Amino acid sequence: MALNKLRENALEVRDAAASKAISFGRKAAVAARDGAQLAAEKAQEVGHDIQLAVYRPVMKGEFEDPGFDIPKMIVVVDEDERKGVNVCEGAIGWLSRKAGMEVLHLYDEAVAESGLQFHPVAAFDEVYRQDPFDKGLYISLSEYFDVMRQDQITEIKDIAFRLGAKHVRVELCEEAKRVVIGKGKGKAEAKLPDEIPEDSLDASLSVEASAKASSYVKKEVLIDQTFEGNAQPQRPELRWFKNSREIVSLINTRCEEGLNHSKTYNITVRCSSASAMSIKLAKKTDLALLQLGARSNFTFRSEVTNESRKVMKLEISF
Repeated sequence: MALNKLRENALEVRDAAASKAISFGRKAAVAARDGAQLAAEKAQEVGHDIQLAVYRPVMKGEFEDPGFDIPKMIVVVDEDERKGVNVCEGAIGWLSRKAGMEVLHLYDEAVAESGLQFHPVAAFDEVYRQDPFDKGLYISLSEYFDVMRQDQITEIKDIAFRLGAKHVRVELCEEAKRVVIGKGKGKAEAKLPDEIPEDSLDASLSVEASAKASSYVKKEVLIDQTFEGNAQPQRPELRWFKNSREIVSLINTRCEEGLNHSKTYNITVRCSSASAMSIKLAKKTDLALLQLGARSNFTFRSEVTNESRKVMKLEISF
């Protein structure tokens, strides 16, 4: 009896151990399976994040978020350029960084739903820059300076009209190009640097009184318009010329009572004071276009340099 009891106990222990071993094995298999699945999901998640970092797609919801900062430069592209890329499915475009500037590559199909306006029209492979005063308007870089100049002309006409002018004439004049040897104390000969510093080129854009041109080689009439005049002067909204002391003084003179009003005002405004682009931004724009593979028959740096030689002569009669 005792021997049989021992055998029964041994069998029970064996069966219990076997049952526990089977249960442990099952749990281990499930854990291994779950672990492998989790590892695969993590690997897939990491791969997805890497693709997002590489392709930088912009989804519609992200674009419409009030916190999304729309880049100042946009290139209109074909959606097929990112066709088949999983992370780009459903995107309206993608972001890139060129010459330190953020660039939005916007799909042509998404132009309408973006809510942005393009001048003259949105076209494939065309590059646009944000209007300085209207964040929803993008101007083709091919026409950027022409559009900005026309906007300045419109503002001058509005100034004349609101101040009650009878006639306004604006002439665009360009100073002759000059090369002047500086006179100063020092050694007769100086060692030339191996490379001309960029800062010295930028500084040369400022016009010194001693080196100003005495004549203009090019003249162009921008405005020659007559109004009925005699209207009650109103203060116009200034954008381009809000920092022009001459124009601000004219407005104050016409709008403040008790001042001795002149009949005709002659004002000279340097175009560089109302430039659509700084020389620093112009250089970055040229480099960004180069990195985008764009081709052009001019440089923005040269356009800004040309602006520094131009003045607008205003004659406003009341």
